[in-house]
Amino acid sequence: MNTQWMKARQTKYAAYLAVYVVIIVAALVVANVLASRYNKSFDATSNKRFSLADQTKKVIKESKDDIKIVYFDKPTGFQQGRDLLDRYADISPKVHVEYVDAYKNPQRVRAAGIKREGTAIVEIGNKKEEARTFDEEGVTGALIRDIKGGERMVCVATGSGEHQIEDSSPKGFSQYTRNWLPRITTRRSASTCCRRPKCRPPARCW
Repeated sequence: MNTQWMKARQTKYAAYLAVYVVIIVAALVVANVLASRYNKSFDATSNKRFSLADQTKKVIKESKDDIKIVYFDKPTGFQQGRDLLDRYADISPKVHVEYVDAYKNPQRVRAAGIKREGTAIVEIGNKKEEARTFDEEGVTGALIRDIKGGERMVCVATGSGEHQIEDSSPKGFSQYTRNWLPRITTRRSASTCCRRPKCRPPARCW
């Protein structure tokens, strides 16, 4: 009689143990699925040193178009890229990050005009901007330039002895024309500030 009772008790405990094991395994599977599908991280530091600024979050959430960030580096540098860019991807499903092996894809590197490893290109539609530095300031700056980018017009007054834009002497502005004017202009035309007789002299616009 005691032998049968012990066997029944052992069978009962074995059944409980099996149920517990099944529950634990199922919980781990569900946790892994949720973690892969909803990859979120939480910054528990007091100064939020691992979180993106509110301005960055606002710019991303207000974007109506998908945002693609392409990171060019050697494979051993991808983790550095993920440490920053995964935070962007966590903000919105509109953000897509691609990691490109600069050594295996030299044609893409040349086509993108990449000059150094660890460079990120931010794309929105047909607009592309390179992050000037690989940190939040640089990547978000490229994002903002993509969103607000467009034609720029620079006007220089002429006719009253102003410095000339083509003048290569120390008093001229030709060095600025070579350095920054090509980046912000798409057309060149002549214009005037106004047409009244006592108005300022005409302005040349680029």
